[in-house]
Amino acid sequence: MAGIAVKSTAPPEAPAGAAAGAGAQAGFYAPRGGVIGGPATMRVRAPPQPQHLEQFQEAARRAAADAAAPAWPDCAVSPAAVQALLSGGPGALARCRELGLITALLDHWAALGEAPEEAWWAAVERESRALLRGAPPQQAADLLSAAARAGRRPGAAWLAAAQDELCAAWDRGAGPSLDAWAAALGALVRMGAALDRRFCQRLLAATADQLRSAPPAAAARLLWGVAKARLAPGPAWLAALRGALERAAPELGAHQLAGCLRSLAILGERAGPQEVLGAAGGLLAQELALRPGGAGPGELAQALWALARLGHRPAPGSLCPVDALLPAVLEQLPRLSPPQLSG
Repeated sequence: MAGIAVKSTAPPEAPAGAAAGAGAQAGFYAPRGGVIGGPATMRVRAPPQPQHLEQFQEAARRAAADAAAPAWPDCAVSPAAVQALLSGGPGALARCRELGLITALLDHWAALGEAPEEAWWAAVERESRALLRGAPPQQAADLLSAAARAGRRPGAAWLAAAQDELCAAWDRGAGPSLDAWAAALGALVRMGAALDRRFCQRLLAATADQLRSAPPAAAARLLWGVAKARLAPGPAWLAALRGALERAAPELGAHQLAGCLRSLAILGERAGPQEVLGAAGGLLAQELALRPGGAGPGELAQALWALARLGHRPAPGSLCPVDALLPAVLEQLPRLSPPQLSG
């Protein structure tokens, strides 16, 4: 299988539009609530408080002892189900028939900041790989995102199988959505996976159309993933991206706008035509200058660095994006650090 090596270094900035945290928000585990993010399709309540712990432990013991059950129920993504799984040991995963439950288990470890033990991780890879076959693409993307948050990188065969399933779903006309593509790509990049050439081709072909109606945050996340993966999309994809960013810019926050500018500059190292990227960058910079309260020093430093890398030249009579940012830069000048000033 041909592969494209992806750097495993963590990005200096989280992807634009990403949800904060490593899998827990407002007391919930969210299978899609990590760096690539998006609203959760399934949520698992946080671990029980001490006063309720005995009740949950008893429920876990009863569930683990029920050896006659052929599989976990469809609605098993619950605190008791996760605790039952943990109480039953790695072997309990052999009875699991819900990919969402394995995703919730990975998010449980991520929320606790605990890396799964070797025996558990081997069971997760073995059982989830079987469940990935024919799974809805969003569930496959959720599982990849949870694996990226769990602190251990799956084996190359597992990562390749997950990419194959997403490609197969697209080939049979079952998706994935742009949000699923962005989540899967972001997770693979963060895990330092080798990207299959077919996966990259399908992703770019699919999202070139999907970008025309992409939600703002999803477009920003996809841009981040494509840039970090060092992909080289063609003119049609870049034109669709520019249109998506033009629509998204008014709805993005200062941090997201700066992140998109940085991603455009990274993308410009491999993709063209440069005038498309430069025009999109100029638009984002002007939008950043209009943000209520102004952008902070970090966002401004990123924006200026990106504009310099893009080398954008505005049309005659148009406002230069750097000039648009100048009032905000002068306001934030005392707060800029030496690296930011020299960047």
